[in-house]
This record gives sequence, structure tokens and C-alpha cells, in this order.
Amino acid sequence: MRPLPKPEWMPKGYYGKIPSIITSIRQLPEGSQWENYIEFLKTSVEMDLESLELSTLLMPHIEWAIIEDRDTLDNASKQQVREKFSEWTSQRSVERDGPRVEEAFQYGIPRFRYCIYVDQKCLDTVNQYKA
Repeated sequence: MRPLPKPEWMPKGYYGKIPSIITSIRQLPEGSQWENYIEFLKTSVEMDLESLELSTLLMPHIEWAIIEDRDTLDNASKQQVREKFSEWTSQRSVERDGPRVEEAFQYGIPRFRYCIYVDQKCLDTVNQYKA
């Protein structure tokens, strides 16, 4: 059995969570387009990792952190969401993000590098794939 490849961005010996951040601009009821979008996104990520033969290595470490703040994010522009995400990453802490958070930030772990902006157009697009 060959060893599983390790992504370049994952620090040697890093066993913490590899969280992903999703910033939503809406809070929608159960069974909504938003829930369908999240399900679609998670399934897509898992399928991509499987196709790259990285699922066994990375899936146990994925922790989805979903920020829903309607007061701040409803109808926010992409720039406003970027600024909110930058503010969120700058406030990292061991209490909120777990041990080795500074190391994870320095290595550019996705939690601190990527923000997914979801608007109504994105939600409508997922419906096309469900059909």
C-alpha cells in the first residue's frame, strides 16, 4: 500500500482540524436553498477529495465553520464580506480556534485564507444541479 500524498500547504506533523469557512448572507428556514447549498458544497468537496485520493487523509480533519450573521451580512457586498472575514481571522484565538492556531495561520491553513461568498444567484445555481 502506497502512502497517501500530503498537500503542500499542510505543515509537517500538523494534526489539527483543517476547517473551512462559509460566510452566509442569509438565514433561511430548514429545508431551504441554503441547506441544499451546504449539502451540495460538502458533497462536492468530498467527491473531489476522493477523486484526488485524499479523502482518507483529509476528510477526518475537515471542520465546517459556518458564520451566519444576518444583521451584518444580509445584502452585504463582496468587499464587506471580505472585510468581515479579515476581521474574523485577525481575532483568532486558542479558545475559539483550538491549539496551534498561530501555526495554522502562519502556514496558511484554509480556515484563514478562504471565504465563500454566497448570494441568491449562487443558491439558485445549485437548484439547476438538483434537477
